[in-house]
Amino acid sequence: MSQPGWYGDVMRDLDAGAAEPAGWPALLNPAVEQSTTTLPAVGRARPPAPAEPAPPRDVTNAVRALTGRHPRGEPPARAAARVARRLLGARATAEAHAIAGDLGRVTQPVTTCRRVLVAGVAGGAGATTLAALLALAYTGHRRDRVLALDATAGGGSLPFRIGSAVRWSYPDLVAAGPDDAARVLRGGERLGVLDRPAGVDLDDFWTVGSWIARYYAVGVLDGGAEGATDPRYLAHMHSLVLAVPATVDGVRAALVWLDRAGPEVAGRTVPVLVGHAPVHGLRDGPALRALAAGTPAVPLAYDRSLATGAPLWPKRLGLPTVDAALRIAGLALTIACGGRS
Repeated sequence: MSQPGWYGDVMRDLDAGAAEPAGWPALLNPAVEQSTTTLPAVGRARPPAPAEPAPPRDVTNAVRALTGRHPRGEPPARAAARVARRLLGARATAEAHAIAGDLGRVTQPVTTCRRVLVAGVAGGAGATTLAALLALAYTGHRRDRVLALDATAGGGSLPFRIGSAVRWSYPDLVAAGPDDAARVLRGGERLGVLDRPAGVDLDDFWTVGSWIARYYAVGVLDGGAEGATDPRYLAHMHSLVLAVPATVDGVRAALVWLDRAGPEVAGRTVPVLVGHAPVHGLRDGPALRALAAGTPAVPLAYDRSLATGAPLWPKRLGLPTVDAALRIAGLALTIACGGRS
């Protein structure tokens, strides 16, 4: 009897000559009665044949199959109304100037690879989502190459959330070395992802990542919750995007972190108030003013497309999410280039 999934694997790996516990067939199928017939032993029992190793599973495609229909960030009626207000409302000119300024900051020229660290004040704050949004925003508006680095301690989901990007192999880069790392890179790919394997030290990962970072204009590094506490993350970064949950406790934790970080680090930090629910009960205005210690804080409202945890599809994102990602990317790159927000 075989069944799909891990349950079927366990059943196939059972020793054929092992004694089954009482009632085992009844647990598998209540309609089947347990047989009491004992077969006579003929000669010496043969040892069970070694089980063939199961082929590696494509976890990414298996998980993507669970997502079903990917929802849009905003309901169609609300999105249409927002576009109409943008085109016909009194704030249309101001919004157009703001978007043009954000685009100018995102597309500004750089001399060497500018590195943007994305960290969260706590686990699940939304650092990986922010890192994926920034990588896609830079790739969508710049003409040079963008590198996304998943520096979390193994098993990070940044390559999965970005989706459509070439994924570099850490072992291949180590085998190639710093001089031959360029031949590992394939031409024509404007967005590349490198993740940190489990058990690899952060300094070693960054050393290998720097071999290919010199071929990119912008690098986005996902540090997770460790990025806000481990000073090794900040040592190699030019600017920091801090994911803050849109809760009272999240804002409190962010204020404590900004106070301990000091004015120099706070001046290079872009706080982002991340909404994880349609209604969070937090007053955005006072929260954003309190978080704006060195740079303006940016709100990232709840988006249904982000909440699924599936690979990001830019065309499905809501208009406020696109605007917020563009503004965050512009502020972070301006600070990374030595400018002021």
